[in-house]
Amino acid sequence: EDYTFRSLRSEMDGDEPRIVVEATPVSPEVAKVLSHGTVVIYVDPVRWIVRRAEYADLRGKPYKTVVSSDLREIDGIWTPQRIEAESHVTGHRSVFTLSDTSYSASSVDDRFFEQSTLVRGR
Repeated sequence: EDYTFRSLRSEMDGDEPRIVVEATPVSPEVAKVLSHGTVVIYVDPVRWIVRRAEYADLRGKPYKTVVSSDLREIDGIWTPQRIEAESHVTGHRSVFTLSDTSYSASSVDDRFFEQSTLVRGR
């Protein structure tokens, strides 16, 4: 376990409820490996999915924010179709758009998860 968790509050995001949780690395060594400090996580308690995560750097200053949107239920699993990450250090923004998502076990070859494949990335 890399984090200890603490419930901060419940709040509304427009008309949608959120549970706000703080995740703190278990040690300074773990924080250094993770390259960040505390993360404030906004969880959708209806779908049980992270909608927003606000990362602090090792000094506690805002580092990056990740927002999940355009949720769709796919094979019984709520899945964001858009994930946007913004660096508060550089101002850089990355947007990930998902499409043709499938959680069917038959769609991924077991060899994909072998150590040799994971190490070399193919």
